[in-house]
Amino acid sequence: MCYFAAKIKNFQHVFLCKIECLGMMFSEHQTEHPNY
Repeated sequence: MCYFAAKIKNFQHVFLCKIECLGMMFSEHQTEHPNY
């Protein structure tokens, strides 16, 4: 999803996509490491 968003010249959309990707990465990290 983020790859396609980056190809679009819409910086706000790309920014929101990056936020979403970071959120997904953070969620996966929380799941793998419940201590954190």
